Amino acid sequence: MKKTKKSISILLSLVIVLTMSVCAYANETDSSSVKAPGYGTLKGYLESAGIGAMGYHETTVTYNNDNAQLGIKSVIKDINGNDISENSTLSDRGEIEHYWQWYPLSEGMYSIYATHEVRNGSKYGAKAVYTYTKI
Repeated sequence: MKKTKKSISILLSLVIVLTMSVCAYANETDSSSVKAPGYGTLKGYLESAGIGAMGYHETTVTYNNDNAQLGIKSVIKDINGNDISENSTLSDRGEIEHYWQWYPLSEGMYSIYATHEVRNGSKYGAKAVYTYTKI
């Protein structure tokens, strides 16, 4: 009986440790969307795969007959909220998808704030959505 209790206790401890280690490396994601006149729906998606991995950014619209550009602006902050690094990128005109990766995410980086936008169209106004993840 003692051996069975000890085996169960060890097994439960192992399960808890493995569960905690998986959670520590789980991806953080965020998404946001808004109706954008002339473009259907503007969607922003942000994913952080953790330190040593990447931050993945995606901006999409349903359609883009206005020949607009899709943009991504990303700011990485430290644990105190100070900006560490920032980057912005624009798609070619008329695209409906725009992707960008920040690689590698390194020590001292704590969170990513991203702006996903459609802009510079010939007829319709700009629109933006915002996403955030911890690293």
